[in-house]
Amino acid sequence: MSQENLRAGIERLNESLDPKNSGIDTGACVAHIEAGTGDPYNCRGTLYTYATIKALLAWFEERDLSALKQWAFVAGKLRRAMYQMRPHGVYYTPVYLMPLPSDQQSFIDWFSNFEYPF
Repeated sequence: MSQENLRAGIERLNESLDPKNSGIDTGACVAHIEAGTGDPYNCRGTLYTYATIKALLAWFEERDLSALKQWAFVAGKLRRAMYQMRPHGVYYTPVYLMPLPSDQQSFIDWFSNFEYPF
């Protein structure tokens, strides 16, 4: 990957975090989940997207392995909560994108036994 492509990818990820560009409003999502309003499944999906972007930025922009692992764990926990809410959705191999780098064995084990998508 060229430095130019890497920089462009990082810029795109950062743009994705701006609510004006993406509609990601983490505060509103958390407020809806806590209040039991709105769609809690979609709010978790929005928070999952946010955590995934933060994990990618932690690694590619900051080279911070610890932050990557923490954000990956947060994203994975949100995705698992979504699966537990709606276990019969359509899921693809990228379900492992965040659990694997979280480096949490029990968490990885849960995903490895979640067979419905496959």
